[in-house]
Amino acid sequence: MSNTSKKQQRVSAEAQRAAVVARRSSARRQREERRQRRIVITAGVSVGLALLALIGGLLYDQVWLPSRPVAQVASTSLNRGQYAQERRLQLARELYGTLDLIGRFGSQFGAQFAQRIPQLNAEAAAPAIRAAPVDDATVGEWSDRQVITQAAVQQGLQVSDAEVAQALVSALNESFPPLPTAPVSGTASITPTAAVTTTGDVTATAALTPTIAPTATQQPTPGVDQAPGQVDAALTRLYEAYNAQLLDTTPNLSREDFGSALNEQFRQQVLTEKIQAGLVPEEGFTLSTDPESLTVSHILVKVELAEDASEADRTAAFAARKASAEAILAEVQGGADFATVAGDRSDDLTSRENGGQLAPFDQEGKTQDGAQIDPAFVQAALALTEEGQIADQVVQTPFGWHVIKLDSRIVPTKEQQLQQARSDAFDQWIAQKRTEIGVNRFPPQTPTATAAPTAPADAVPLPTAPLGGVPTVVSDTTTLEPPVAETPTAETPTVEATTATTATSVPARTVTATP
Repeated sequence: MSNTSKKQQRVSAEAQRAAVVARRSSARRQREERRQRRIVITAGVSVGLALLALIGGLLYDQVWLPSRPVAQVASTSLNRGQYAQERRLQLARELYGTLDLIGRFGSQFGAQFAQRIPQLNAEAAAPAIRAAPVDDATVGEWSDRQVITQAAVQQGLQVSDAEVAQALVSALNESFPPLPTAPVSGTASITPTAAVTTTGDVTATAALTPTIAPTATQQPTPGVDQAPGQVDAALTRLYEAYNAQLLDTTPNLSREDFGSALNEQFRQQVLTEKIQAGLVPEEGFTLSTDPESLTVSHILVKVELAEDASEADRTAAFAARKASAEAILAEVQGGADFATVAGDRSDDLTSRENGGQLAPFDQEGKTQDGAQIDPAFVQAALALTEEGQIADQVVQTPFGWHVIKLDSRIVPTKEQQLQQARSDAFDQWIAQKRTEIGVNRFPPQTPTATAAPTAPADAVPLPTAPLGGVPTVVSDTTTLEPPVAETPTAETPTVEATTATTATSVPARTVTATP
């Protein structure tokens, strides 16, 4: 019994140990299974989140962002996806304009325009357009095109495809002309250069030299019926010029892009011309005789004044010098050469080197360099209508007395005046139509804040441009206009001997009081 009992105890102990080992092994398996499940769940969640982010990014880039509105004209809207294509076409139009400038200016100035070609080409890449902010100019062009098109429909104006093709081909033929063709002649002249002579051996030396000389002819404006058939060739020449400027760079625009872009551009151009013609008809258009530019020569008899001269002294000084000016006037009216007299006797030390001739100015008295001619001088010059005409009276300005001769008076031609009038009328028309039809931007544009104008400065004596080395003191005081960038300070002009730099011009935005 004792042996059996001991044996049973050993078996029981072994069974218990086996059970413990089994339980431990089961616990380890369960822990490992839980760890693996956590790994799988974590990996699954990570992959799921990554896929979700990828799908979200694709949805944002391909669905949500392209659907965002950019602008709206009446019921026609432009979303971000459509804007990308509109931007491509706008860049194609800019490239055409740059290539046109290169062709017009040639190698002398074309190089500086050629630098823009690779830049515009890079901007036309799809990733670059998506990454760049919305271009306001492109949206503005699209909005105006919609306004013009919708308003034209309301007015019953239409443009045919043939009219668009005619305008497009005419412009491209001028910028990128087709190669001249050589006229084919049915007969060629044969000119023998030597006679056949026999001296022992027979040697024939007659040479046949037919010559056909190609002649370049100017391309006429294609008719409405012929133009559509020439569009493809014209666009091909443009695209070849585009590729030639890129050298080894891959073009980001296709020939079809240029075709679509220029079709829109010239359709709008033809439609605009029809609207302008309706706004300002040629029949009944009144021509103006006002000049856009005047060039005059003058002889200055300067009046010297002390800085503290009284009004009585001023009047006396001008009166004392008037006789000298009138004597010079009588001399040039009597036939003396104006340029010679100006060179010998004018007190304007600058203009007399050029026979008294001044820089051109417009009918408001503004010169190209931004100076302002004295109003009394401008009024006298405007009264002259024929080149070479001399003013009947001497003209008084703060500088002294002037004898004035008209050198040239440029009046715009009828075509120029008509085009300007139509352009001005169209600007007013489209501004009105924008309001009537309704143009909206998304998000709404915030107007740029402008600084409020400052209070006018106190009235101060205005120094004038020096003539003959001594500035003329203006007795009157004139209130300055509100300053644009800098606030002028009141200064007393210093009297010193310097060489004149301007004849009767004073800085722009300066008002000179006429005595």
